Amino acid sequence: MGKKLNADDLSAIMDNSEMKENFSTPANEIQQSNSNIEVVRRSRNRVQYRNFSVSLEINDYNKFQQYLIDNDIRSGSALVRDLLKDGGIL
Repeated sequence: MGKKLNADDLSAIMDNSEMKENFSTPANEIQQSNSNIEVVRRSRNRVQYRNFSVSLEINDYNKFQQYLIDNDIRSGSALVRDLLKDGGIL
């Protein structure tokens, strides 16, 4: 059986020893190579969005979708935004 080490003996061994680990990973190499580069980050105001929904009967919804397709409008939201801009609301 081996001799058990107590905490005091282990601390004494650690106090008188020196340990050095050398290992390299791609992330460490990138970090070391970029250590001289200063990054300036400017905060900016984030745009906040709110949404609403419209409930349509299925036939009306299909007509609405067909209108968007026929007029090359990407979404219903784009249509509403354009209408609000044309009306001077936005």
